[in-house]
Amino acid sequence: MSVRVAALLLVALAAALPLAEAAHAQGTNGVVITSSPPGVVVELRGEQVFSGVTPWRLNRGLSGTYEVNATKPGYADWTGSTSLSPSRHDSVFIRMHRKTAMATGLRSALCPGWGQFYAGKTLKGSVFLLAEAGAIWGVIYTDSKRSDAMRVHERTIRAYNSADQVDEIADAHEAMLDAFDDLERWHESRKRWVYAAGAIWLVNVLDATLIIPSEGGGTFAGLPDSDGSGLFAAIDADRTVLGYSVSF
Repeated sequence: MSVRVAALLLVALAAALPLAEAAHAQGTNGVVITSSPPGVVVELRGEQVFSGVTPWRLNRGLSGTYEVNATKPGYADWTGSTSLSPSRHDSVFIRMHRKTAMATGLRSALCPGWGQFYAGKTLKGSVFLLAEAGAIWGVIYTDSKRSDAMRVHERTIRAYNSADQVDEIADAHEAMLDAFDDLERWHESRKRWVYAAGAIWLVNVLDATLIIPSEGGGTFAGLPDSDGSGLFAAIDADRTVLGYSVSF
């Protein structure tokens, strides 16, 4: 081998070494994201956006601070941040916490629909929230009308008590009875709205408590014996069914 050929080989080898080192660094450096439980969808947000499912290895020379968002059905969302460098191997561990019946139930007890939103049942949460808001508006409206009817009734009582002519007494008595009927009507209407608001709130809390977020198919609770009758609850990922079974 001539000296010239040997020199050319040395030059080529010297040029290839940095490329090999860069390739090796690209293959080993980056970030590894693991979680408990596995199978979590993770999104890295920074100068660039990446997404994957744990356990996830991202062989990229990333640098800077990245926001980490993790989601998994049945678990509370996880958010954090990490500082990455292209010159080292980084790792992130995510511990997810399962959503519980107590967490969903307490949220719906504080605000109807909140537990359903927390459990990922957006449509059901919206229905409960709007229904409760409508019932509360009904209570406020009928209570206002009842207060007006109460004032009218009090005026008719004073007019009846101050009447001294036979015709005036008869007219005042009739007006007082009409005012009392109006007052009673609004009182009953307000009571129905109060019952409705309470019933919606109770069903909302029971629904949020029974819908325990889970992976997979539905579950059944409180099933009556096959030879008898009784209440039952059927729970799956999309709905909760309450019923009464009758054997005959």
